[in-house]
This record gives sequence, structure tokens and C-alpha cells, in this order.
Amino acid sequence: MVYVETDFLIALAKDSDWLKENAESVLRDKETEVSTSILAYAEFLLLAEKYGIDRVRAVSNLLEMVPVVPE
Repeated sequence: MVYVETDFLIALAKDSDWLKENAESVLRDKETEVSTSILAYAEFLLLAEKYGIDRVRAVSNLLEMVPVVPE
């Protein structure tokens, strides 16, 4: 399992980001399970406004791809 941080979530949600291609590549790899923490999503919500990301839509889509692992 790969644990990802906020920058990974931001890269997936933005139209263009230096990390986007790598993040999408990790998600396409069927052998790699990706997860994150609730704190990464909280930080994502704070940064999403700065980048003009629709928070509700982004989080609902991201949760399917990057689930939260209970701590």
C-alpha cells in the first residue's frame, strides 16, 4: 500500500500540475493500492479554494480513488 500526501490529491484535482502525470500513473497501476489520511483531505480542502477547485466534486471523486485509512 502506498500512502500519499496532500500534494498527490492536489495534483489529481488540478487541470495542470507538475505531479499530475506521476499521480495518474500510480493510480493506473492495478497492483498498487493508494490511501491517505483524513488530515490530508482536510489540508486538501483548505488548498482547494486557493487553486479554484470545486471541493465537493473533487472530494467525492478523489475518495473513490484514494480512500482514507483509519489511524
